[in-house]
Amino acid sequence: YHHANDPRRALAAVAEFSQAVDAARRLTDPADTLIIVTADHSHSLVLTAGADRKAPLLGLAGADGAPNKALDDAPYPTLIYGTGPSPTRPQAIARAEGSSDADALRSVAVPLSSAGHAGEDVPVYADGPQAYLVRGVIEPTYVFQLIRRALSL
Repeated sequence: YHHANDPRRALAAVAEFSQAVDAARRLTDPADTLIIVTADHSHSLVLTAGADRKAPLLGLAGADGAPNKALDDAPYPTLIYGTGPSPTRPQAIARAEGSSDADALRSVAVPLSSAGHAGEDVPVYADGPQAYLVRGVIEPTYVFQLIRRALSL
């Protein structure tokens, strides 16, 4: 969903993925099953500066119910993508103020037909035998080696 810059569905997919990991934990024995969770890349979705903890993720950034304003005096969304498709440009967000339509609040810095990948490291989580080998920043090929070792290949 991040390729389409759809934060609502992307957040829902994360919740579903969390449920899948919970199911894997319930259906396996932690003594003999290594569960590794990671991603192959990140996307440019960011939490904008000045977004209060109470600001709606799919709404406008702000505090105490009042939206924050950019230098052009326009409110801006709590979440914003760096690249990809968008029904609005950041300058058009002012027209979306008070909108309950999350799509009206989606905007990007660089409009493209599909969102590009970002370049930061992605997290890797592990639980089970040899999970202690997953620490700090690790290379993707090392994750492969961990899986290979867990499978005794």
